[in-house]
Amino acid sequence: MLEHSDVDGGCRLLVALHEYSIRSMRAEVIAWADGVIAMPGFESAALSPTVLGLAAHGRFVRGDLDDAIKYADLALAASARLNTSSSGLAERAHGNAWFYEGEAEVAQRWIDRLLDDARQSSQSRLAHALYMRSVAYTSTGDPQRGTELATEGLGAARRSGSPTALAQTSYALGLAFESSDETAAATLLAQATSVAADAGNRWVQAFALTEGLWLEARRGAPLAALAGFVDVIDLWFRGGDWANQWLSLRHVFGILCQLDDDRTAATLHGALTAVGAVYALPFVATHAEHITKQVAALREHLGSADFAAAIRRGAAMSDGELVEFIRGRIAILATP
Repeated sequence: MLEHSDVDGGCRLLVALHEYSIRSMRAEVIAWADGVIAMPGFESAALSPTVLGLAAHGRFVRGDLDDAIKYADLALAASARLNTSSSGLAERAHGNAWFYEGEAEVAQRWIDRLLDDARQSSQSRLAHALYMRSVAYTSTGDPQRGTELATEGLGAARRSGSPTALAQTSYALGLAFESSDETAAATLLAQATSVAADAGNRWVQAFALTEGLWLEARRGAPLAALAGFVDVIDLWFRGGDWANQWLSLRHVFGILCQLDDDRTAATLHGALTAVGAVYALPFVATHAEHITKQVAALREHLGSADFAAAIRRGAAMSDGELVEFIRGRIAILATP
């Protein structure tokens, strides 16, 4: 395809594969998108908006938020110029990137656009948009509205017959129920993890497993939860999704604080600070305040000099070094 400069064939292949590649976290498909974008004649290809949207998603998961927004804008411009759709990928990338930047209102406007478009599309796309909108409401302090949107999404998921849609809906409902019914939330998150794993949807599997383990830790089993995070870290690592890896590691930070492993927690905090993920949305509003208190406690426990040294150590780690460091520490802490 790339060797023969077949722009239309490349675009058709990427459009056919884009949801599969996102759900199964196949990073090579993102690289193919970049190759097709570089081909002569790409700008006039009818399917170019979806390919640009896929490239925007790829940059988001790598943690390159500025380029994710840039490529999402390129996708929207191409969509307007060619009068073809980006399959919702541009709006999705905008929503994810602006949330990560801490711009919740901007992000939610993009997700609303995604939802409006999805209501004119397939049930599976509608289920996905409702899942995103539900998570956005829950994460910004409105779990009741989050529950309503997730419940609507459940209907769309059932009509679509897609296991992925059902897994996403269970995850969104579980997240929304955490503040009112932890037992039901745990059941829904476990269901989402199982359904996603059976469907080969590593992306939803990692999300649901992250939240289920975080809930398990808060309910009094931090060591068991910490051991389970090895699977989460490996899922994100194999998929090359650093944006969500960092968000999952933020939960690991919370568990390390819970276990009084202060030096490791401070080192991880340094790494997360360096990549801008400490206070990245989405999370419940009280979580940011809690992190601030935890960091202050770490500084007090370690002393200013040791705390600063741990922060510098974490900030200097590469992504791969950070993963190996945390995996190694979990092996020590969680081994009976």
